[in-house]
Amino acid sequence: QVFAQTPAAVLLLRGPEHRMDYANAAAQQLFPDREMLGWPIAESQPESVAQGFVALLDRVYRTGETYQGTEVPLTVQHEPGQSARITYFNFSYQAYREQGQVVGVSSFAYDVTEQVLARQQREVQQRLLETVFAQAPVALFVLRDPRYHVELVNPLMEQMLGRPLPALLGRPYFEAMPELTTGRYPALMQQVWD
Repeated sequence: QVFAQTPAAVLLLRGPEHRMDYANAAAQQLFPDREMLGWPIAESQPESVAQGFVALLDRVYRTGETYQGTEVPLTVQHEPGQSARITYFNFSYQAYREQGQVVGVSSFAYDVTEQVLARQQREVQQRLLETVFAQAPVALFVLRDPRYHVELVNPLMEQMLGRPLPALLGRPYFEAMPELTTGRYPALMQQVWD
């Protein structure tokens, strides 16, 4: 009941050929058009061979050591003519034993596709922002948090400040530019921050 109701895809694979003994509803949804129970995983999911999953199962079965994967892509081709679907998973393969002997491998996989795609989209947007920022015709920098940690500096600002990027990025602004700690500049920065 626990396996049946969990949102994780749960598989129990038996023997060195990884014959599928159990697949919960979440696992079956990944391959809705395929018969899985009683079949070796290499036959019911041939893409698992080409993408290295069967080799991982073999290793876990042989060594008894758990394998954990993070944000691992699985490309699944459903119907001929349809485009393949990539799904990302955090998963573990664990040996299961009977009378102390490894008799199979259990698989617990969580679909993290939405998180991976959202992060990838943020990274693309960040790279685009940095490209636009670097090519801006004016001197710009971005400071973060109340200590004004330097997050971004475009080439014109780097030139104007007279410091190389490694001396600026990630450091508090007034630590990187100690000559500016006197006068009105710190109060002005604080006023802008407030």
